[in-house]
Amino acid sequence: AFTDKPAVFAAQAPQAVSAGNSAAQFSLTVGPILHHNGTYTTWSENNLSVAGQCYVEISPADAAKTGIVNGTFVKITSALGSASLPARLSGSVQSGALFVPAHFRESQSGLLLKGSANTVAVKLEKI
Repeated sequence: AFTDKPAVFAAQAPQAVSAGNSAAQFSLTVGPILHHNGTYTTWSENNLSVAGQCYVEISPADAAKTGIVNGTFVKITSALGSASLPARLSGSVQSGALFVPAHFRESQSGLLLKGSANTVAVKLEKI
């Protein structure tokens, strides 16, 4: 039932990558990017000219450690599955973190996540 009282919101701290999984080297976040909003925007030629395919963003420092360059295909593996995507080096991603846009259906990146979480521990491999 609705009331006239204001809603109460509780802040939640982000959960760290589980240290118990020694194979998990990175924390993957799947989320939105500026040029797309949902999966229907992948039908827009204008949006696709800016961000035309799915990718995984990785910090230049992590890329150098793993021998990855822009465009190299990498395999991201979580406890629930894996996805292969081209790498995009980005200074906006901190070391130890990866980012994949959620808008591209063909990447199946949502299958790497558990429930409604948008962050998961993953292993990264150059393929």
